[in-house]
Amino acid sequence: MRKHRVATLALLACLAAGPAGAAFVDFAASDLGGNAVVENATPSGALALDPTFTTNAPVALRIVLEAGDAGAPIALNALVGNATGELWPAFVIALDGAAFAHVGSVRANAGAVGALAAGASSARIDFDPAEPAGVDLGAPFGAGEDWLLDPGALGAGESFTLRFAPIPEPGALALLGLGLAGLASASAQKAARARTIATSGSCS
Repeated sequence: MRKHRVATLALLACLAAGPAGAAFVDFAASDLGGNAVVENATPSGALALDPTFTTNAPVALRIVLEAGDAGAPIALNALVGNATGELWPAFVIALDGAAFAHVGSVRANAGAVGALAAGASSARIDFDPAEPAGVDLGAPFGAGEDWLLDPGALGAGESFTLRFAPIPEPGALALLGLGLAGLASASAQKAARARTIATSGSCS
């Protein structure tokens, strides 16, 4: 009876204290590149993100450690959405001030993963075929393995940067370049035509 009461009191104390704190995104110090990022509630030692790309600009997130995260890898999962209307042949995840302790699961939402190449602080996912919808990193729904981010000697209140960068099809960039070149050419032709009319209409 007494053992049960002591155990119950200890459990209630733990629940009242709550987790020591989970790593979080400092959005004021982050660069979303015009995209949207949702951070989900997690226990200590975990990070769950939902970045949705409406542009192909990279997202750079400042991740701040809490007391419960120091000295151990942080588990990362992310639901990355592609709302750009363009295909992604590849996607890059990179760290600045931290390193990958483990490269976890990757699942293309509509296509398939062709290759995954990872170094200490950068990983590139190549899709085959190019991905129109997005990619799941880690185990956001419980199946698979989370990515593990090693903050090294960073302590509570210190931070590192996590970057997500889609690589759009070269054709999209080429079309953009052609469009800009076409506008410049049309503008030059219009200016030349205006000069010709002005010259031919002047008195001799």
